[in-house]
Amino acid sequence: RVDAPAGRRSQLHLPVKNARPDGAAVAVAVFWNDVRRGTVELPHGGWRAVRLAVDGPGVLRVVPERTILPLSRTDARRLGIETGPPVVLP
Repeated sequence: RVDAPAGRRSQLHLPVKNARPDGAAVAVAVFWNDVRRGTVELPHGGWRAVRLAVDGPGVLRVVPERTILPLSRTDARRLGIETGPPVVLP
């Protein structure tokens, strides 16, 4: 959940990084309040900011279109991207 100010347009910036150890690019679908707002292609290496215009508080969901499984059989995570904390700007 992102607490953007209600009643006015804001910019949401989310730092994202491709975290695939194989170096392959990954596309992520961006949803705001369960409405798909687009897809962002993340090349390997470096951080990028996903920028999204929002109008009040809501739920941000970022879904990698391809994930990988860790090498350990006891690790059930699905990996693909790393995110930082979202920042809301006027």
